[in-house]
Amino acid sequence: QHIGDRWIAEGITPAPEADDAEFCRRVYLSIAGRIPHVSEITDFLEETSSSKRRDLVDVLLESNGYVNNFTIVWSNVLIPEADQNIQARFFKADFEYWLSLKLAGKQTRYDEIVTELLVTSLANGSRNGSDAGSPTAFYQAKEFKPENLAAATSRMFLGVRLECAQCHEHPFDGWSQKQFWSQAAFFAQIQNP
Repeated sequence: QHIGDRWIAEGITPAPEADDAEFCRRVYLSIAGRIPHVSEITDFLEETSSSKRRDLVDVLLESNGYVNNFTIVWSNVLIPEADQNIQARFFKADFEYWLSLKLAGKQTRYDEIVTELLVTSLANGSRNGSDAGSPTAFYQAKEFKPENLAAATSRMFLGVRLECAQCHEHPFDGWSQKQFWSQAAFFAQIQNP
């Protein structure tokens, strides 16, 4: 409703709604990370239910495609260092296993995943090969440094690029060095086990 009101206020005409074939392709790419098979498109186009779009989204969210796709998406977002750092890459498999179990858990909400990530016990380090995987690769990739963890968490979970204020007052936003180091202080007790 708010978006529609803003379009009217700004005199913007939104793009026309996608037809069923286009919707089917887009939702498969967005949720399952792949284009649909011809038979899946055909089945969707032949469906006459008025809730077929919602039903397709529900089916895809329950699929292994969703778990596989979003495990990759979130591990790339949370541990981008694994592309450049061989040590981070080593621990990434354990992290991805943990993340896939969380995403496959139908009752696990994203806020619960983030909470577990941020308050996990690092006492045992990576539990590579365990039944539950481990989110510790997130900390290992950030080298357990409070400033790296503060920058990463503020960027990923708050949508704020606070790291510019690490060395000086932020040039474009109102973030100060004090605010950056206050955020980093949250992680100051973390030690490399």
